[in-house]
Parts: sequence; C-alpha cells; structure tokens
Amino acid sequence: YAKEEPLERRALGIYEKTLGPEHPHTEVSLSSLAFLYTAMSDGGKAHDYGERAVAAKQANLGRILSFASEPQRLAYQRAKLSDFDLVVAIGTPMEIATTALRWKGVVLDSAMEDRVVARQAGEGELRRRLEAMRSLMGRLMTLVMEVPKDLSTDARKNREQERTQLKQELAAIEGEMARKVSALGQSRRALGVTVEQVQRALGPREALLEFSGYSAYFEKNQWERRYGVIVLTAQGEPQWVQLGSAKAINAAVELYTKSVRGKTDETALKRSVQKLYELIWLPIEKMLPRETAGVVLSPDEMLNFVSFATLLDEEDRFLAERYAIRYVGSGRDLLSPRPATLRKALALYGNADFGEGSIAIVPEASKATLVMRSADLHDFGKLNLPPLPGTADECRRLAKLAAAAGWTVHEHLGADATEPALLHDTHPGILHLATHGFFLPEKKVRNEKPDDFRFQSDRPEPLLSNPMHRSGVALTGAQRTLEAWRKDQAPPPDTDGILTADEVAALDLEGTWLVTLSACETGVGEARSGEGVLGLRRAFVQAGAGNLLMTLWPVNDQTTADIMEDFYRRALATGDASQSLIETQREWLVKLRKDHGLLHAINRAGPFILSSLGPTQPIVPIPGESGPTRATAPERAAEKPTKQKP
Repeated sequence: YAKEEPLERRALGIYEKTLGPEHPHTEVSLSSLAFLYTAMSDGGKAHDYGERAVAAKQANLGRILSFASEPQRLAYQRAKLSDFDLVVAIGTPMEIATTALRWKGVVLDSAMEDRVVARQAGEGELRRRLEAMRSLMGRLMTLVMEVPKDLSTDARKNREQERTQLKQELAAIEGEMARKVSALGQSRRALGVTVEQVQRALGPREALLEFSGYSAYFEKNQWERRYGVIVLTAQGEPQWVQLGSAKAINAAVELYTKSVRGKTDETALKRSVQKLYELIWLPIEKMLPRETAGVVLSPDEMLNFVSFATLLDEEDRFLAERYAIRYVGSGRDLLSPRPATLRKALALYGNADFGEGSIAIVPEASKATLVMRSADLHDFGKLNLPPLPGTADECRRLAKLAAAAGWTVHEHLGADATEPALLHDTHPGILHLATHGFFLPEKKVRNEKPDDFRFQSDRPEPLLSNPMHRSGVALTGAQRTLEAWRKDQAPPPDTDGILTADEVAALDLEGTWLVTLSACETGVGEARSGEGVLGLRRAFVQAGAGNLLMTLWPVNDQTTADIMEDFYRRALATGDASQSLIETQREWLVKLRKDHGLLHAINRAGPFILSSLGPTQPIVPIPGESGPTRATAPERAAEKPTKQKP
C-alpha cells in the first residue's frame, strides 16, 4: 500500500489536469484512492476521496440522463453499480440514505419524465416522436418474437441488421426526447431529493425500508455481495442495517418461491417463510420504534419477489397481522404528486378469446378442478393459453360494485378484450386486466455451431434477450398469433393480442389511479440492482399508473375473483388502494390458514403486492391491536355474502 499510494495520487493528478475533475477516468481514480485508504484504515482520507468520486459520478449521471436513450442509461447505471459500494464503505448512514434515494430507480424516473413532457406537448414534435416510438416498438416486437424457419447465415444476418436498425432508430428518438426535455428546463428530480423531503412524506407511525444490494469490501481486493437496508422514520437520523450475505438470502428466496408455488410440502414452506423472517426482518425490527404500525418497502434484487406479508414471526403470525405493508419502487416515489382529479371510469378486460388452439373441452368430471391463470412456459414454441371463464364473472362482479359507487364502466369481455381497445382506452381511472400473464426465458439462436461466427461480435444476441420483450399479457387473438409465429407469419403488432411490457410502457395512463393485473406472475421479471424489475412491473409504472396491483406467482381463478371483489369494495369506498389491499390480504391469509392450512393460504392470498406513487394515506390501526405493534387476526365480516369455497 505504501508503494501504491504515491502512484495512485500521481495518476489522479494526471487525470485531473488533462481531463478535468469530473471525467469518468478521474472518477475511477478517485474511487481507487478511496478504497486504498479504506484498506489502510485511514477513514478521513477515504471519505474525502470517496465524496469527490460520488460527486463526479452524480454529475456524469445527470448528463447521461439528459441525452442518452433508455437502454444506454440502463447500461451506464449498471456499469457504475460499484459506486454505491464505495458509498457504503466510506459513508455515514445519512450519506448512504441520500445516495440510495437519489440513485435507485433513477433511469425509470428519467424515462417517465421524458414521456410525461412529451404527452403534455399536445400535437408538437415531442408528441409525434412518442407516437413514432410506439410504432417502432411494435415492429421490433414482431421481429423479435417470430420463430424463424430459415436459420441460414444470410437470413440470420438480414434479421439481425433489421433489428439493429430498429434499435438504433429507437435509441435516436429516445436520446432526442431527452435532449428536448433538458432544453425545456426540466431537471432530473431524483438527483436533488433529500432525506428530509422523504421524511416529511412519512406518517408518524410509519417507517421506510430502502433495501439495496451492494458488495462489501474487506481489504486486499476481497469482496462479498450483501444486502443492506436504510431505515427511515419521520423523525430522527436514518439508520443503515447490514442484513448479511446475498448468497444466503437469495438461496432462501429461491426456496421460498418454490414453496409458495406448492412445489414443496407445508413443513418446508413454513421453514422457508420463517427463515426469511430471521434473515431479513429480525435485524430490521430491532431498529424500528416500538410504535411503528406501517412500513413502506422498497425492495432490491431478489427481494422484489418476496411477499413480505406472508413471512412468519417467532409467534407464528403473519407479518401482515402486525404491520400495514406498502410497496414503492424507491422511497423517492413518496414525493410523486397525486392526480388533481380522478376520472371515475373503470375499464375491465377479461375472458379474452385467445383464438384457435386455446379452446379446451372440460370434461364434466373435472369441472371442479381449479383453473390456474398461468401459461405453459416450458418452451416458447409450445406456449398455450387456456381459456379463463372465471375472469368474466370477476369482471361482472367488479362492474356491479363500481356502478353502485357511481363509476362509469367499460367492459371488454370475450372477443371484445382486444389490444386496439386497450391502446385507445387512455386515462381510465382504473384499468383491470384479468387474463394470462407471462415472462419468457431467453431463447438462444438454434442450430448454432461453434464455427458459425468468426468473431464474438458477429454472434447474434439471443432471441428475447430484452426482458421488456419477453414479458406481457395475453388478449383476444393471442393464441392465433402464437400459431402464426410458428408458421413464420407476422400478424400486425397492434392487433396480435400479445401486449408486451415494451408496448405497455408506451401506453398513456397518466392520471390512472389504479392498474390491476389480475393474472399470473405479473410482478415477475428480471431484477436489476438499483433499477427494480424489468418487465410488466416497470412498464405500467412508466406508462403512468399511480397504483399497480400485481402477483408474484400463479393465482387461482375463483379465489382471485373473491379477493378482487373484497379489495375493490374497500378501494372504491375509501379511495386508498394500498390500505384496501393490506386489509383484504390480511383477512384472507388468516381465514384461509384457519380453514385450509398455511400452504393454501399463502399460495392463494399471498402473491398480491401493490406498488404506489405519492404520499401514503394515514395509517389505519390494525383491528384487535393489543399493543403498538401487536395485533390479532381479524375475522371476516358477518354480513359478507357466502362464496364458493376454494
């Protein structure tokens, strides 16, 4: 270290003199010195150099967000993830909290800002560019999702060239939009957020838990991937809690995701939810004020796929029985303004006519079998979309509730549940999609031989490599489209019935209070450190949804209809979507466990999570509270209509 220090400082001097104090090379040199002084146990110098490195990173990030396309922004953010590792190594809890609140989800925020400005531009140039983006996305989706029969070298190169050209055109439009927004004086709100602003958005009995994945530094270039969490309440200083090895926590999450899907027995499921409680929640709970009644969760990486409401504490109670649990993409989302007015219009899509090949004759003896809203995703070429007749009943029940509450209802059922109808259904107060959701694995180029490509750069990227292309929902005609793709045919993208996440992101849902994805695994996607989940979850937020209700694993047709009815009855009456789901999920978890056991309860009532924008509503005390953070399970209301048992 003694030999390295003068060389590192000399290198920094050269970079600063020739390239300037904020050049990326200067930034890397500053980070190297910060870690060097950390290894030398010189905290003062480590902090000084680290602070300068972080300031340079933020300045460069602001510039990238002002001119680059969204894929370029994501690539830059991903390449600079180690900068948060530096903040954790040298920073105070206040500095870690400030950085996490500014950097987490910043690419999504910037893309949302661009599109909001474009939508508000009326018929101007920005608006036309937004429409051009939607058209290009549709063509790219058709090209990406076709299953080609001709895998010859020439055919493959032609497809790659067209895909590359479309991507370049999209990137150019996105970059130009970013520059236009910057020229209009729009600032990147995220990079100026303060801890105090977020604290003012929290309730007096509420805590924000801002999770982050990071690499911990242990000298001599030894690193360990870990999870940590910022605990922030309305009063006092933020606290930084290290949760331990990401390897151990991710293994526990993987076991949990298998168990909640019924792939293990009830004993294994109970162990998995208790293990996650011990690894994730116990270290946090020690830092929470005793009077805490509500928590706002901003997960990161694999923690995005955990329904925290289902975790079991030492007294064998669901976490949902003790806390009102809400979700946000970032704590910064609490600062998003609520719509000034709400259009009381409910748009319902259900029981879509997927088309030829999707009609299944159900034998009389098997009609009692519960229909699961999940597509067979073992192989994209075999993707099958069985009909979902229960979703028609779900939509009719919700339509009746909404009409009684004075809402205008637009029902799109069966053959009317089309993609064009959804594309033209702008600004609904509530958008409810009861259908199949899917998240496809990457598809590799088939019949590829080692000597097919002379250089690695010549190798085509995998089909469906973009998670925004391989996740989506199915509408009328989706099965016909899948069959057409298998025959190397390409239906028009605006009417193919396959609404991908990339297409969703181009929808105009500005001012939409609630989007409900009443389908399987709509909250699943590709988890990116610091940028949430790329897939439907990201897409609907980017399109403008204020509240987004999703599922983390396959859901049951009949039980979901019952849960949705309970949720909507509360939400329409109170106007608080988050609290409505909190109460509904709590009741169903407790009831189903009592009647059918733990596995049944978590599998049927556990997958629902709701992510929100805007300040939280006042925390409603949990019924049956015996202490500030203790509660007994509420019973179902006596007047509730009798429903078909699961």
